[in-house]
Amino acid sequence: MSRNAYDEALLIQIINGTDTALQNMGTVNQQVTLIAGQLGMANQSTAGQKLTYALTDWGHGFNRVVNSLRALNDNVIRMRDELRTAAVEAEAAAGAGTGS
Repeated sequence: MSRNAYDEALLIQIINGTDTALQNMGTVNQQVTLIAGQLGMANQSTAGQKLTYALTDWGHGFNRVVNSLRALNDNVIRMRDELRTAAVEAEAAAGAGTGS
Protein backbone atom coordinates (compact mmCIF):
# COMPACT_ATOMS: atom_id res chain seq x y z
CA MET A 1 0.00 0.00 0.00
CA SER A 2 1.29 3.41 -0.86
CA ARG A 3 2.03 6.25 1.52
CA ASN A 4 -1.28 7.99 0.78
CA ALA A 5 -3.32 4.79 1.38
CA TYR A 6 -4.28 4.38 -2.29
CA ASP A 7 -2.93 1.44 -4.18
CA GLU A 8 -3.08 1.02 -7.92
CA ALA A 9 -5.90 -1.53 -7.80
CA LEU A 10 -8.15 0.91 -5.91
CA LEU A 11 -7.32 3.73 -8.32
CA ILE A 12 -8.10 1.53 -11.32
CA GLN A 13 -11.40 0.58 -9.67
CA ILE A 14 -12.26 4.28 -9.29
CA ILE A 15 -11.29 5.02 -12.90
CA ASN A 16 -13.34 2.12 -14.28
CA GLY A 17 -16.33 2.88 -12.06
CA THR A 18 -16.33 6.51 -13.12
CA ASP A 19 -16.05 5.55 -16.79
CA THR A 20 -19.02 3.18 -16.41
CA ALA A 21 -21.06 5.87 -14.65
CA LEU A 22 -20.28 8.36 -17.41
CA GLN A 23 -21.40 5.89 -20.08
CA ASN A 24 -24.64 5.14 -18.22
CA MET A 25 -25.29 8.84 -17.66
CA GLY A 26 -24.73 9.49 -21.36
CA THR A 27 -27.43 6.95 -22.20
CA VAL A 28 -29.86 8.59 -19.79
CA ASN A 29 -29.03 12.02 -21.17
CA GLN A 30 -29.78 10.87 -24.72
CA GLN A 31 -33.18 9.60 -23.59
CA VAL A 32 -34.00 12.79 -21.68
CA THR A 33 -32.92 14.93 -24.64
CA LEU A 34 -35.16 12.94 -26.97
CA ILE A 35 -38.14 13.23 -24.61
CA ALA A 36 -37.53 16.95 -24.09
CA GLY A 37 -37.63 17.54 -27.84
CA GLN A 38 -40.84 15.56 -28.20
CA LEU A 39 -42.49 17.35 -25.27
CA GLY A 40 -41.65 20.73 -26.72
CA MET A 41 -43.36 19.86 -30.00
CA ALA A 42 -46.35 18.10 -28.46
CA ASN A 43 -47.15 20.48 -25.63
CA GLN A 44 -47.17 24.20 -26.39
CA SER A 45 -49.01 25.12 -23.18
CA THR A 46 -47.48 27.11 -20.34
CA ALA A 47 -46.99 23.90 -18.37
CA GLY A 48 -45.29 22.28 -21.36
CA GLN A 49 -42.97 25.25 -21.75
CA LYS A 50 -42.09 25.13 -18.03
CA LEU A 51 -41.31 21.43 -18.35
CA THR A 52 -39.14 22.12 -21.38
CA TYR A 53 -37.25 24.82 -19.45
CA ALA A 54 -36.81 22.46 -16.50
CA LEU A 55 -35.38 19.79 -18.79
CA THR A 56 -33.03 22.36 -20.31
CA ASP A 57 -31.84 23.25 -16.79
CA TRP A 58 -31.38 19.56 -16.10
CA GLY A 59 -29.23 19.31 -19.20
CA HIS A 60 -26.97 22.12 -17.99
CA GLY A 61 -26.68 20.45 -14.59
CA PHE A 62 -25.93 17.16 -16.28
CA ASN A 63 -23.04 18.72 -18.17
CA ARG A 64 -21.58 20.14 -14.95
CA VAL A 65 -21.74 16.71 -13.30
CA VAL A 66 -20.13 15.03 -16.32
CA ASN A 67 -17.34 17.60 -16.40
CA SER A 68 -16.73 17.11 -12.67
CA LEU A 69 -16.57 13.33 -13.05
CA ARG A 70 -14.16 13.64 -15.95
CA ALA A 71 -11.98 15.98 -13.87
CA LEU A 72 -12.08 13.45 -11.01
CA ASN A 73 -11.00 10.68 -13.35
CA ASP A 74 -8.20 12.83 -14.76
CA ASN A 75 -6.93 13.45 -11.22
CA VAL A 76 -7.11 9.75 -10.32
CA ILE A 77 -5.29 8.81 -13.54
CA ARG A 78 -2.53 11.33 -12.70
CA MET A 79 -2.31 9.92 -9.15
CA ARG A 80 -2.03 6.37 -10.52
CA ASP A 81 0.69 7.45 -12.96
CA GLU A 82 2.60 9.24 -10.18
CA LEU A 83 2.40 6.12 -7.99
CA ARG A 84 3.79 4.05 -10.86
CA THR A 85 6.62 6.53 -11.42
CA ALA A 86 7.42 6.62 -7.70
CA ALA A 87 7.50 2.82 -7.55
CA VAL A 88 9.91 2.62 -10.49
CA GLU A 89 12.13 5.32 -8.97
CA ALA A 90 12.09 3.63 -5.57
CA GLU A 91 13.00 0.30 -7.14
CA ALA A 92 15.86 1.93 -9.07
CA ALA A 93 17.10 3.66 -5.95
CA ALA A 94 16.94 0.43 -3.97
CA GLY A 95 18.86 -1.36 -6.71
CA ALA A 96 21.50 1.36 -6.74
CA GLY A 97 21.86 1.14 -2.99
CA THR A 98 22.62 -2.57 -3.08
CA GLY A 99 25.41 -2.15 -5.57
CA SER A 100 23.71 -4.17 -8.27
